[in-house]
Parts: sequence; structure tokens; C-alpha cells
Amino acid sequence: MEELVIKIDGIAVGPFTAMNPSHEWIVDANRNDNDYMLISNPVKKLKLALSSSRMSKSQFAELAAVIGKVDITHSVQMYDDVAQVTKTYDMYNSTLSYSKRAAGGAVVYENVSFSLIER
Repeated sequence: MEELVIKIDGIAVGPFTAMNPSHEWIVDANRNDNDYMLISNPVKKLKLALSSSRMSKSQFAELAAVIGKVDITHSVQMYDDVAQVTKTYDMYNSTLSYSKRAAGGAVVYENVSFSLIER
């Protein structure tokens, strides 16, 4: 089975068992005096929900080192299935979620997930 790997800041991270791309509308929303919602600056942004059912200690350490930086914006390189080319996006990441346990004398990381959202 082919592994899902992407490059974040030039470093290949993964493997991921699922990569779910979607598009989200980002808007500035306020209400006026009559309580009507005012929406301005709507823009559609790419969102990648990445997850891995299981990672080794070294795979997780590499991922955490890349997305755990103080600067949460990244250059993300991935294959665009529609255009059939590799594209680079300027993205920021959500918080890394995971569970950690001992398995057979080694530490494994399960249910690893986070999102990348286009800037």
C-alpha cells in the first residue's frame, strides 16, 4: 500500500493513513444595530485534515519537530490530484492530537491528527 507523505518546510513527514482535503470559507462577520449579520471579505481556503492510526517514536518526533515550532506557518508541498502536479501552499497548522502507549517494549503513537489550513 502506498503511504501518504507530504513535505512541510521541505521535510517529508508521515506516513499518514488519511488525508482529507476540503475547502472552507473564511469570512469577517459582524452584526449591525438591527442584529443583521454583515459578512465581508469572503475567501475559500484549502484545509487538509491529516491523521495516522499509528506512528513510531521516530516518525512522531520528526512530525512534532516540524509542526511544533513556535512559528505555526509552513510551506507545504503536496501532490494535487486534480491538476496532477506538485503544488506548494503557505499554510498554518492546528494543534497536534495523539495518544501514546507502550507496545511490545516500544513506545507507539496512535490516533495522530492535525490540520493544515491555507493562509
